Amino acid sequence: MRGEFSAELEVVRKKVEQEAQITQSDLKRQISELELRCEDERTEKNRLQVAVDELESSSRARAAAQAREQEFLVQFKKQLENGIVVTKFGSRGVPHQRVVYADAQCHWLSWRSPATSATHGSLMQPKTDSKVDTCDLVEVLPGATTENFARQRPDAPARCFSLVFVHPCRTLDLQADTAAQCQQYLRGFRLLQEEAALKRR
Repeated sequence: MRGEFSAELEVVRKKVEQEAQITQSDLKRQISELELRCEDERTEKNRLQVAVDELESSSRARAAAQAREQEFLVQFKKQLENGIVVTKFGSRGVPHQRVVYADAQCHWLSWRSPATSATHGSLMQPKTDSKVDTCDLVEVLPGATTENFARQRPDAPARCFSLVFVHPCRTLDLQADTAAQCQQYLRGFRLLQEEAALKRR
């Protein structure tokens, strides 16, 4: 009887040991799976944090660039209010020096001879045929690309640019004195054109 009991006890003990081993093995597997999942989540969290940091950095850089462009536009408008001296290529006559200027709010652009500027300053009201509204500025073209330039052949095409207006459809074809001035004017007029496009929406 005692032998049978011992044998049964041994069977039960082995069964318990097997179940304990299976349970231990399952627990180890589950722990391993949880550790892997935690590692994956940490990796994903780090990846998301890097993406967020990049977005924030990009956003700050864009905001800083927009602030610089806005500051440049403010200075360019002041420059236009005082007038910039350029060579104007028209549909009639030979190219001639003109002062291109604007009102304080830059609602319109006009041009006049430097001699008139010297006697009247920047307060002179523009003539209708020598005035365009900046809200009608739709394009700023670098180089000597328009019909007026083709007719008159500028001596420095790289210093030329054209302002394209609608209502009426016309171009203002200009040549700057230096390449640096030309780049500055291109940048300023492009910012004006972007501002005009926003106002038209």
